[in-house]
Amino acid sequence: MHSYLKGRKLWLYVSGDRPIPEKEDKEIDSAYATRMEDWESANHQIITWFRNTSIPSIVDEFGNIDIAKEAWDLLVTWDAGPSGARNFKLTCKLYQIRQEPGRLF
Repeated sequence: MHSYLKGRKLWLYVSGDRPIPEKEDKEIDSAYATRMEDWESANHQIITWFRNTSIPSIVDEFGNIDIAKEAWDLLVTWDAGPSGARNFKLTCKLYQIRQEPGRLF
């Protein structure tokens, strides 16, 4: 995912290095609105991609998350947690292992 986001120039949104824009002192309202629209578009593109590429149990965890960094932080926490994706992956792997008759593990 990291490479994909960097390749699409979206990593700064996920890392928090491109936060929600704030209006500058002498900035025209329309210029700020354009910057905000661009930020929201990229931010929601990332969130949509996360939702579309995650399993339903992870998507349910997103709830009302509206900021890509928060969604990313959740994914990182979920993956590293004791009941996260790694545990799920190991459980699937164990299920796939079959013991042949007469053979010891």
